Amino acid sequence: SEAALLAGAPLVDVDETAPLRPDSEAAYSAAKAVAEKIVLDANDSDLATVSIRPRFVWGPDSILVEGLAAAARAGRFAWIGGGRHTTDVTFVENAVEGLVLGWRHGRPGQAYFVTDGHRVTLREFLETQFEIYGVDLPIPELDAETAAREVPVPARWFLGQQCTLRTDKAVAELGYEPVVSHAAGLDAVRNAVAAGRA
Repeated sequence: SEAALLAGAPLVDVDETAPLRPDSEAAYSAAKAVAEKIVLDANDSDLATVSIRPRFVWGPDSILVEGLAAAARAGRFAWIGGGRHTTDVTFVENAVEGLVLGWRHGRPGQAYFVTDGHRVTLREFLETQFEIYGVDLPIPELDAETAAREVPVPARWFLGQQCTLRTDKAVAELGYEPVVSHAAGLDAVRNAVAAGRA
């Protein structure tokens, strides 16, 4: 997960050379960094290890998106700084494609970012998801200063900062490319939610 790199600053056009942050003040991020280091350090002649890092996995039955929609419905969600920052996301089938390719072709001891290759504005992306999930309430905005007091890390970082990742390494070494387009992913979510309501 890109969360292993989060320590307070936005991730802007980051590649796999960015350092892990086991020193992060967010226990979630620190734990992700420590876990990835353990996995990659375990790589040796008897055990090949690879780390695949998708960002914001979404799709039908997404616990993450469903949780955010539920929070918005309950009045416990706000746009941080307007929510108009750019972010990468990864449809679930694209994440699986990255995992399979990492298993088959990954260079032992290496990490790889995988995304949809279709950067989005967080607010527009989530507004579309919320509409699909039937959230029909105005969502408040928090400025950065208020968010710093009221929203814990890493949620504040995850929802309030740019996060754009380079997938060049996965493309070159794994042959990675998204197998589901952004539009097709949204259709899959719409269909799944509609089927669940029927």
